[in-house]
Amino acid sequence: MEAFSASHHGTYFFIVFELAQCTLWDFLKGGSQVEYPSQELWTQIHGLASGLAYLHGQKVKGGKQKNGTLYHQDLKPSNILIINKVMKIADFGLSDYKPYPRMSDSNLVGDSKHEGAKVYAPPSRAGPLSDKYDIYSLGTILSEIASYDVGKETQVERYRENRRKDGKESEGSMQFYDPTTFELKPSVRVEHSNILEAAEKSKDFDLEATLDRRWQKNFYQKSLFDLIAQMLHVKESIRPSATEVVTKLKSRIHEASRALRGSEPYNIDIWDSTVKGTVPVNAEAPDKAMDCRLYVFLLYFYFGLF
Repeated sequence: MEAFSASHHGTYFFIVFELAQCTLWDFLKGGSQVEYPSQELWTQIHGLASGLAYLHGQKVKGGKQKNGTLYHQDLKPSNILIINKVMKIADFGLSDYKPYPRMSDSNLVGDSKHEGAKVYAPPSRAGPLSDKYDIYSLGTILSEIASYDVGKETQVERYRENRRKDGKESEGSMQFYDPTTFELKPSVRVEHSNILEAAEKSKDFDLEATLDRRWQKNFYQKSLFDLIAQMLHVKESIRPSATEVVTKLKSRIHEASRALRGSEPYNIDIWDSTVKGTVPVNAEAPDKAMDCRLYVFLLYFYFGLF
């Protein structure tokens, strides 16, 4: 995020950034003018995961803590800014460079007590702080993004209310796990199943479906929700790294986009498709050189030998 200026005022230090259109929290509540087609929305989420992977890959150079790494520790929709339709991670107030985890490390230093941190944070536990704390929070965001994508703010509101009712805790928290077992609440699994079912049903109305619905049909596959469930697993050892999340999201977006085009760019028989005139306009040629058979065909055609 580019900084425009910085200044001191007494004991305060100010940094001026570009004005955000809204936060992801506002977006999910329908309180903004920002709109994304489904593919662009998930491309932005892929960018968030990439940013988190970059963050986790940073190491301390100098200072008191050597060989440290950085965790955000407070990732949630209200800490994600949307600036010119680009989502950016913000509010690093709880972030800190930590030395490589040791068994003596505490779980979380300076954890915020407001509801946002409770809702999108993993179950508290003893042990060393790790990048898997942020992975859990990112998984909760992916879950709500999927809900929004298929049903907009009304479905997100319903999803949050179902999580609030789902559990025996007196406060009725919107958190994603059962406070007694630390396992995923049934309402989370039901929401994921409903999204998958809606995507499957859309296949029956493919011709009448909007472009967004056709893309969602190809994007929302069981593998996506297996990834989210893995990110939300009670055991940290099961949760993937941010880099793994980036790779899997990129693959899912690529496969959905390719299926929407109605072509398999890397599996096309260039020779056969050229002769039949069936090469898709937006099909990509195989890596590197042109198919040699097509090249011979063009030479014959050019010299009038065909």
